[in-house]
Amino acid sequence: MMESSRSLRVAVIDENAGNLNAFTRILEKIGGVEPLTFSSAPAALTQLAETDVSLLIMDHHLPPVDGDEVITKFRALTGKADVPVLVVSDDPAPESRHRMVERGATMVLQKPVDRIELTAIVKHLLHMRTETRRLRHELEGAVDRTCVAALLGTAKLRDRGLFSHLESVAELSATLAAMLGMKPESISQVRLASRLHDIGKLVWQDRILTSREMLASHDRVEVQAHADAGANLLAAFANSPTLRLAAEMARSHHERLDGTGYPRGLKADQISTEVRIVSVASAFVAMRSPRPYREPLGISVALTHIQGLKDAAYDAEVVQALQNTMTAPVSGETRT
Repeated sequence: MMESSRSLRVAVIDENAGNLNAFTRILEKIGGVEPLTFSSAPAALTQLAETDVSLLIMDHHLPPVDGDEVITKFRALTGKADVPVLVVSDDPAPESRHRMVERGATMVLQKPVDRIELTAIVKHLLHMRTETRRLRHELEGAVDRTCVAALLGTAKLRDRGLFSHLESVAELSATLAAMLGMKPESISQVRLASRLHDIGKLVWQDRILTSREMLASHDRVEVQAHADAGANLLAAFANSPTLRLAAEMARSHHERLDGTGYPRGLKADQISTEVRIVSVASAFVAMRSPRPYREPLGISVALTHIQGLKDAAYDAEVVQALQNTMTAPVSGETRT
């Protein structure tokens, strides 16, 4: 779930229709705000469980549900623990305000509400929410980049060929994501996550990882085990959306649309777009890379091979994006 890139959603819960209209007019004058109004607390909680908001404004008197209970239930919803909650109350008792704050209210505003004061408070809370999200995003990004860099460093020390493959696949995956019309943030996430799609190969024995010959059929079990191994390695970072995607890529980049892949034999819609992208990118980079037992395949040969597996193994749109990328003119000439 993501907030709208054009406006900040502000939910308002009040059983009084006149109050809802007044709040709506105030919020619309602020600009860049999308009001979501509810006259029923249960209905609001149901919809807000599936909707991201930047602020909740609520009356404390919400029969048949107790206002304190509404605060508690809202805080328990996924992703709502740090959303500011502004409670409007007609109870002047300090202990009542203290109780609301203990339940999770960010601020309690006493009735009657002054429009100018309310506008200033709403602007402040929205700014606080926006900055909190921005700083968290920057921190999470820094943590993600640090974890990826550490794992890539290990790969580089163990086998430079593996490191080179991971880097090349990441750049091609990002290019394909852009060709498919993904948003810049998603493209960056694909680039970072795909750097770890083959990180499970670190569990291979040296004789397999650095082999200068084609591997024997009896090595297949260990070779295929790298998919689960990579996902299991990244499971420790499950709180990060980017590293969760990396784990999905690690486990599933050898899955095929027709269900003949490994390790789980996933089919069609069970394979995400991001995994479909890295699957094509990884296969193409591998074909284009030299091996001790063969020369690198030319672009046209590699493309023909992947085209031949379109729809059976690889996503047709991703294959077309690869085709367009590899045949696009470079400095006035076509790639060869």
